Amino acid sequence: MLKRILLPLVVAIVGLSAWAIAQDKQTIVAGPSILKALPKDATLVLHAPSIAGIVKDFKSSPIYKLKDKQEFTELITQFEQTIEEGRQDIIAETQVDPLEMLSSVKGEAILAVGDVSKTIRDLGEAILNMEEPEIDSESIPVILGVDALGGRQEFKKNLLSIMALAVREGAGVKTEDFHGGKITTLSPPEEAEDGPEHIYVGEKGSKFFVSLSRKFLEQTIARLSEENPEDSILNNPAYKETQARLGKGNHVNFFMNMKPVLKAVNGAMEGNPFVFLWQTIEEVLFGKSLNNFGIGFALEEDGLRGRTFVHNDGASDGLLSWVKSEPFAAAPPSIVPGDTGTYSVSGLNAKAITKSVNKLLNLAQSFMALQGQEANIKEMFLETMGFKISDLLGSIGNRVHTFGSGRAAGIENPLGDSTVVLELSNDAPWKKLVDKAIELTGGALEPQKYMGRDVFIMGDGFSGPAPGVCITDKMVIFSTEGENVQKVIRRIGKDAPGLAANEEFKKALGTLPAQVTGIAYQSSSVASGYMEMIEQALQFSPAGEAVPPEAMRVLGALLNLMGTSSSYTTWTEKGLYAESVTRFKK
Repeated sequence: MLKRILLPLVVAIVGLSAWAIAQDKQTIVAGPSILKALPKDATLVLHAPSIAGIVKDFKSSPIYKLKDKQEFTELITQFEQTIEEGRQDIIAETQVDPLEMLSSVKGEAILAVGDVSKTIRDLGEAILNMEEPEIDSESIPVILGVDALGGRQEFKKNLLSIMALAVREGAGVKTEDFHGGKITTLSPPEEAEDGPEHIYVGEKGSKFFVSLSRKFLEQTIARLSEENPEDSILNNPAYKETQARLGKGNHVNFFMNMKPVLKAVNGAMEGNPFVFLWQTIEEVLFGKSLNNFGIGFALEEDGLRGRTFVHNDGASDGLLSWVKSEPFAAAPPSIVPGDTGTYSVSGLNAKAITKSVNKLLNLAQSFMALQGQEANIKEMFLETMGFKISDLLGSIGNRVHTFGSGRAAGIENPLGDSTVVLELSNDAPWKKLVDKAIELTGGALEPQKYMGRDVFIMGDGFSGPAPGVCITDKMVIFSTEGENVQKVIRRIGKDAPGLAANEEFKKALGTLPAQVTGIAYQSSSVASGYMEMIEQALQFSPAGEAVPPEAMRVLGALLNLMGTSSSYTTWTEKGLYAESVTRFKK
């Protein structure tokens, strides 16, 4: 698993470095956006506004400057040699220069999926009727598009070479004029048994598209011919709202339109005997108000920035409702120590949590009833524990805090170093829960007294980590290391500001809004510490020997570059907004 994550990461960094080195100095040229060609009801959009801009800003970043380090130079040299050998083989066999074709794209790049409602309904109907679904490539509205801008001639030359190769391999090629552009149909050889029935390549001006659906491609090119197509995604109010929240300047934007997908799944579930299961899951996970969500990412000169927006019209349903709380000051309480390396806090909504749990309990009862068991789970809990589940859930407070040294988990402490503090509005039900646990274990669970409070240490501390828990002062305090529970207890009621006075923390969160519904912080020393965890994992993994030492040195250099990270969340009238920043070390 680690190998699958580590090697692609290193290859991507080195590969982008090699590509950027090969690129000539580019000027970002603005052109009409491909976005207007996408349908109003598009399900998914992955959009890079400017490939030349990505290369330009990558060259200005400290990540690119790592190429001058010896550990990078060795790997880049090896990588370039391998790439060049493969490139020459491809050119000799196909007359296509893959590097030239890639570097000729100066403008936008986009991957989009249109309306998949019909496909989902067809799948649902086939499953309900216990039939094999009949889904052909024409009914899959997926398109890949690029705007070559000034590199149009180089791109088209290589595209024509690909088509010529297809003809030599026995494929059929037919080109037709369409709305001021061209559509080429590639048909596989007659003896081909697998693969799509057709591949369609579209061209209009400097824009090129590939799709498995001719209809979807035709609609895309037709919209490009219109000045302001009414059925364009740019005229979708929810899409515009989400993109406005993500802002400009992102190198990559991702958009997922959930409303039509969920509606289609509901339609596909009609008549299914387990429709009540899906309806409950939908209400608990997504709610009825979720429209879409978007993510924007940018590589800046001083760090990495990400923005996320979940559009649900500001409603309080689904899992999002659990964290839809009143805003609070972006400052940690005094119980968080000043030397904390990682810290996060999220607002909580006890009413929403209780509502979701009740729905899940009712669902569980429905399943029990189908099996002939008429027991009431809530009544069973009350009879066993002596108090209601709603009393326990309703006593959850407004926030939950998580913090630790930032020391990565390892062999000596596989649980890592993390403390969780759940605020409570009333700790009586939770103390009753602990008392009942002591009773049910026959006294095996026995508390230790510390500063007048009951602390439960789980484990003997010799055979591994000894987590601890304490319920006190309207808080549930849990830590993977029992002594950290005591550390929190010592700070209760103290005037010492703790992490709030930490200079690195104050600088990292200095640009945050005064009021938030969640924050997260990681000190500059944390990222570089991950190398020890990775090295230990590889040491005891069969994949360890397959990871070259050069790759580990590159990864170490990258992690050493990562500085302080901070993020926050806040609710707007249309949904949840989040922004995160990871600074590069100077």
